[in-house]
Amino acid sequence: MKKEIENGIFPESYRRRLIFIHAKSFLYSLDRINKLFKVLKDEQGVSLDISLAYEKFTSSFPNLRGVRNSSAHIEDRIRGLVRNKPIPNGDPIYLENHNNNNFSSIMEDGCIGQVEVSFDSVISARDCIQVVIDSFQWNGSPRLSPQ
Repeated sequence: MKKEIENGIFPESYRRRLIFIHAKSFLYSLDRINKLFKVLKDEQGVSLDISLAYEKFTSSFPNLRGVRNSSAHIEDRIRGLVRNKPIPNGDPIYLENHNNNNFSSIMEDGCIGQVEVSFDSVISARDCIQVVIDSFQWNGSPRLSPQ
């Protein structure tokens, strides 16, 4: 195996782990966007478009918080707990799975939640982000390249 790795050929378990790492990173990035939208929509003087973008985002990723929370609190989920209480009807062994384009985990309500990790998800997130950006008034002339 050492020779194969030296020649750039990695075992299947390594290649699958790399996909898993990127899927988890994607999950956490979506969660950060969600948190930003949630804060922005409650600011005074912002456009109603931000609330609409937040609603669209949360409806596009309905299990995002639950799956992300289970990933962030894996030490509790492995013990079958959520906030020091048992997960109702939960199977704590179902943690952080990646199958096809879905990152999934047991959520705090005991259900299995999944978040799609795909190009379509990127497009959905991008469209919501663009609505938020467009909702602000920008000063200055448009630029085609960074300065």
